[in-house]
Amino acid sequence: MKALKSAIAPISRRYFASFEVPNQLPVITVPKYLEANIKHLKARLKREEQQFLERVARAGNRNVLLISSKNNPKLNHYLGQTYRKDTQISLASISWKKRKTIGDKITFHAFSPNPFNDLYSDDGGVTFASLGLSDQIVEALDALNYKKPSNIQKQAIPIILSKQGVICSAETGCGKTLAYLTPIIENVRRMKLSNRELLNKRAPYAIIVVPSRELALQVADVARPLAACSSVGVAVTIGGKPQDCTFNLNYDILISTAGIITQHVNKGFLSLRNVKTLVLDEADTLLDDSFTYSVWDLLQTLKFKNKDCNFGCQLVLVSATFPSNLKEALDNYIDVQSLEKISTEKLHCIMSHVKQVFLRLDKKDRQMKIIRMAQENEQAKKATIIFTNRTPMCNFLYYYLNEHQIPCLRLNKKVPEDERIENFKKFQSGETNILVATDLGSRGLDTTRVSHIINYECPHYTSDYIHRAGRTGRTGSPNSCVVTSFVCFKPDAALLNQLEYAIRKQTSINVLDSNIKRIVKEKWRQKLQKLNAIGNEIHIAT
Repeated sequence: MKALKSAIAPISRRYFASFEVPNQLPVITVPKYLEANIKHLKARLKREEQQFLERVARAGNRNVLLISSKNNPKLNHYLGQTYRKDTQISLASISWKKRKTIGDKITFHAFSPNPFNDLYSDDGGVTFASLGLSDQIVEALDALNYKKPSNIQKQAIPIILSKQGVICSAETGCGKTLAYLTPIIENVRRMKLSNRELLNKRAPYAIIVVPSRELALQVADVARPLAACSSVGVAVTIGGKPQDCTFNLNYDILISTAGIITQHVNKGFLSLRNVKTLVLDEADTLLDDSFTYSVWDLLQTLKFKNKDCNFGCQLVLVSATFPSNLKEALDNYIDVQSLEKISTEKLHCIMSHVKQVFLRLDKKDRQMKIIRMAQENEQAKKATIIFTNRTPMCNFLYYYLNEHQIPCLRLNKKVPEDERIENFKKFQSGETNILVATDLGSRGLDTTRVSHIINYECPHYTSDYIHRAGRTGRTGSPNSCVVTSFVCFKPDAALLNQLEYAIRKQTSINVLDSNIKRIVKEKWRQKLQKLNAIGNEIHIAT
């Protein structure tokens, strides 16, 4: 037996030596039946960690408040806060159509400095001279403290100098007037140097059409010092014959409203045969159905350049908002696709440097509220514009405030022309600090000293809100500018919903149709159709 063991032992050692034995054998720490559960638990913890990090990122900077709600602070919105694409955004103003929200307050806080305050400071970059303007105009701009071009001017000046048609859309207060005036004056100066016999007193080179007489005077005030140094005549006419020509020269540039221009053409005071440039300032208003006939007559008389024909008149459209149906409105007169399109980043956006307050009020409480606010602003010498939707309400507030010993002026279409112009000059000079106005005062006017806008009646369209709010927070405006809106009716709440949604989504406002007259007609047409349908049903039933 011993001999057998001794014989087998070497064989068994050689056999087992062929197997490698690991230094450390695996230790079972989790039972086999729990491994799947632990795997699922780890995956869930990882998902929860990712969701937490996403929530932190979407929460934004909690130190910078953008939207605050008095009654619902859980729906406050912060700088950088974002929302998931698959979730519906909860608006603080979503229930403001109900009366139970009366007394609530929503504020859009200002979170950036006024971008227009250093708009014309000299930073050594692009200059007016490098854009192609003459030394005379550059010196005149420098004398007016315009050291460098704004973004919209950098884009517009070279295009207009090249005599191409252009659609120029930019936010209020960024220098659109200079963007088209300087190249037009330069083009006239060059043409007069090459052919002095071309122009005569009754046939201007350029026509600038504006929606109001107040705006015509304002544009002329900007144009005169620039044109005077270039021997270019500028005339503004707000009734009667063209007047106030620079140095009594033939008026090379005419500034007026569409109706007055049409009258002068029909009476033989004015000829359009030499017109090479037509500007529609505040084009969205001029293309509204309210101005249709006079503007359409002017567009039909002139032949415009297009892709197929390089001869004709240059069309320049300028505004802070443009209707979505612009192509439809102009299709019979010009190929819109042939026009160069330029705009700025902040177009159709809520101003980030102006505080905007919305007060949910009962309509009967508005009068006491406006008295208190007007008294405070008058005592603090704050320039204030109070906007209404209709002329009767504008007149009512004018008399109401004056009866309460609050001096104010008014601006609406029923006020005589001379009185309107005088009222606005008094307001601009600081003689009076409160102006009650309809939307006649919301387009294009220079209201640099205004620090408070009050929408006594909320506009029903976002384009009107943008223009009204744009009367403050401009170049040279005070630092603490405010827009206050009284929200009393369902359309007011619907407007606020659109504005709040745009801020929360960090997008521009999508709905911008300024053709109010056409919208109202369409709504009445739809109502009449419903009434007719109901009448037919009743007739069939009987």
